Amino acid sequence: MADNLFIRKFFMPHHDVNIKLNTSTKTFDDVNGEITAIKLLIGLIATKLTQDCRDNLLSELNSLGKPDLAKMLEQFFPK
Repeated sequence: MADNLFIRKFFMPHHDVNIKLNTSTKTFDDVNGEITAIKLLIGLIATKLTQDCRDNLLSELNSLGKPDLAKMLEQFFPK
């Protein structure tokens, strides 16, 4: 219920939707495609954050020893 509320509130405020997702990963190429799609989605969602939130997210990723993830997300943020 909470997930549907989040989707409706932030992405589709005027629509009542019933989203069903599935994944077919029979090969490693399929898995790679799904992971790439998820990374893209996370990056696009991150662009909606305020600059302060972006900076905090990048700082937290670096402090957790994940500078590669921070660098990946930075690609989505305008300079």
